[in-house]
Amino acid sequence: MNLDPKGKQVVEEVEGDFTEIARAGPDSTLDIDELFKRGLKRKLATDFDEEYIREGLRVAGATPRDVFDWAREQRVPVSMAWVQEAAREIPDEELGRWESFEQLETEVDREPTASRLRREGLERIPFRREDERYRHPEVIEQKEKNVVVVNIRDVSGSMRETKRELVERVFTPMDWYLTGKYDNASFRYIAHDAEAWEVDRGEFFGIRSGGGTRISASYELAAELLEEFPFSEWNRYVFAAGDSENSADDTRERVIPSMRKIDANLHAYVETQPGGSAVNATHADEVEDAFAGDDGVAVARVSGPEDVTDAIYEILSTEGS
Repeated sequence: MNLDPKGKQVVEEVEGDFTEIARAGPDSTLDIDELFKRGLKRKLATDFDEEYIREGLRVAGATPRDVFDWAREQRVPVSMAWVQEAAREIPDEELGRWESFEQLETEVDREPTASRLRREGLERIPFRREDERYRHPEVIEQKEKNVVVVNIRDVSGSMRETKRELVERVFTPMDWYLTGKYDNASFRYIAHDAEAWEVDRGEFFGIRSGGGTRISASYELAAELLEEFPFSEWNRYVFAAGDSENSADDTRERVIPSMRKIDANLHAYVETQPGGSAVNATHADEVEDAFAGDDGVAVARVSGPEDVTDAIYEILSTEGS
């Protein structure tokens, strides 16, 4: 699972690529390509071979209306006003040069627009002020990326000093990583034995208790703490660690259902068992079995300092490289 960082507060607006087009702007941003394309499009839509149409006015007996209708039949975009104006410019001695429009079409070739553009050059393309377009950079809103991390650890009587040290070795680098990745990082710490309570960071790694173990109590408290961090606006991580010892049926009947209800980018459990798993340390196995194939849940096992790097990788590999 590699989710896009969530956040809602806009902290900065930056300029992106010059992809926005407007009708006004500084001369330096004038889009020459767009101006040329609009002018050329107009030229192609209105252009015609004026000399060819003037030859139509030299057909014997042809009136301006006859010439206009003939031009339109040939899909020449000429106006009636233009034909009438051109008719007044034809000398009387040139009238009747052609016996019919059919003879004219046989004897005179029309010059294609493309050929005329190459001959006349760009000065004949009708550029107009309304064709001007100016390029502006796209405004990109950069939002603050938020993360809340709930760190949970077992402080029951079975969590001896070596186990506590392994928890700190794993959790501390993960806190650093997430602090560096997100703009706004909030960390909450929960300690539990048979009950659960919130502590500060200093207490989290030093506290110990002589009580029993009920891991579900910590997830019940985590769900309460996360109510102030909506999943739609916050990236949420729930990391728990312990020696996998838990009260009977608590993992299956309460912890796993709680994990399913708590929306998070990632749930992770780190088993710290120096020398290997104990016979009654089944919590990690049960979680792993329940969420097999789910990229949103990671289970790692640490039996000594040499396993710490692999455990961190196992958890944070869900975040990509």
